[in-house]
Amino acid sequence: MAILDLNKESESHFQLVYYSDRGVKYCHHEYVKLLQDNHIKISMTENRDPLENAIAEKVNGIILEEHFIHNK
Repeated sequence: MAILDLNKESESHFQLVYYSDRGVKYCHHEYVKLLQDNHIKISMTENRDPLENAIAEKVNGIILEEHFIHNK
């Protein structure tokens, strides 16, 4: 459903980035091809450490919060 909605908004200037750990299901060639075919950038943890997800989420939250505070 998300990809269908994304494709409807073809005039959007946003680039979607899909972040995940390196779980088998996220590295499967068919899944990666689906993301690539829909021009979705792939970002994954480096060391298969699930704790990296928490760090990335915190950094992303800080960046978004700072962006919206300064752009109001």
